[in-house]
Amino acid sequence: MLYKTIITLFRKTIFTPLETLLCNFFAKRFFNHNRNWMFLTGFILISIFLAAIIFVAFFYFTLDDLDINRDLKFGVTFIPRHATELELNWQETYLAVFDDLDVRRLRLVAYWNIIEKEKGVYDFSELDWLVGEAEKRSAKIILAIGMRVPGWPECHIPDWAKESLFSDDPFVRLQSEQALLKYLRVIVDRYRDSSAIWAWQVENEPFLQFGECPISDKEFLSNEIKLVKTIDKRPIIITESGEFGNWRKAAPFGDILGTTLYRKIYYKRFGYINYHLSPSFYRLKSLLVKKWTRPDNIIVVELQSEPWVADPPINKASMEEQYITMNPEFFRDTLDYIRYTDFNEFYFWGAEWWYWMKQEGRPEIWDIAKGVFVE
Repeated sequence: MLYKTIITLFRKTIFTPLETLLCNFFAKRFFNHNRNWMFLTGFILISIFLAAIIFVAFFYFTLDDLDINRDLKFGVTFIPRHATELELNWQETYLAVFDDLDVRRLRLVAYWNIIEKEKGVYDFSELDWLVGEAEKRSAKIILAIGMRVPGWPECHIPDWAKESLFSDDPFVRLQSEQALLKYLRVIVDRYRDSSAIWAWQVENEPFLQFGECPISDKEFLSNEIKLVKTIDKRPIIITESGEFGNWRKAAPFGDILGTTLYRKIYYKRFGYINYHLSPSFYRLKSLLVKKWTRPDNIIVVELQSEPWVADPPINKASMEEQYITMNPEFFRDTLDYIRYTDFNEFYFWGAEWWYWMKQEGRPEIWDIAKGVFVE
């Protein structure tokens, strides 16, 4: 059988040579042939080997239970600022996502620094229009709220609250935290009667050290979620990085766990990186977190479908550089790849770029995506 062949190969090519090498190294260099240390080294290696057997066997048997032809649900994250950065008319782009791609699932973002630029003065004109157009088309929205929401630099705090929110003085910090809670109350009160919104995403990857915002305080995050739940009973989504995040830590805070899924990125210290992760990596994380914390569901709230370039915005990079991390072939490959995860709902990150590419005479990804949003 396949899994036995894999295990035998692992034993012959990795385990036995590694065991001999490490035992001899530790014995000669450090432990002077001490039998106890050799036993301990062997025990550790055998444990690793057994864990590998379990890992391979588990995915060999569970893959047969995975229906790769199952129906999947697709949506997009849409951010007007991203369209503007690409020198697009964001309203035109948004309507094309609805009326040309036929998207009916969205993740929208309520940016605190846009809605409440002045303390106590709220401007909902942009978000009202986005939600209103979704309602006209019976679309369903995840609305991301908080101070740490999607889009670089991840931290979207109005200028009047920035300094005090990160103050070392607990009293000063408390004042800004209360202002944030007031803002959340205003947002949820305003949109809780919307027929389009089906879930609230509270903060974005709150426990991931990424961007300008510090890692969220657990107690304050709990207070944010508790406030939202007292106003509206729709599900709370809590998000975490698919590749580096601690799902077990994040999942208990929400009803639904939302993960990211990125395969190729740019990191300034190392350049372009291909993670080379198997879909089974996500299946394993999903299995474990479901055993530990039992979320109602796990969805992919951010599926990479635009380039990750060294020096944004994307449209200023050469097409050659853009195609390193996303191109039509890799987009097709991603659509195949995700079927071997055990997720059923995905929100693409990059629809604004698809439209820009279409306007530039490269409609391939836009046209591929047209066949995806069918329910």
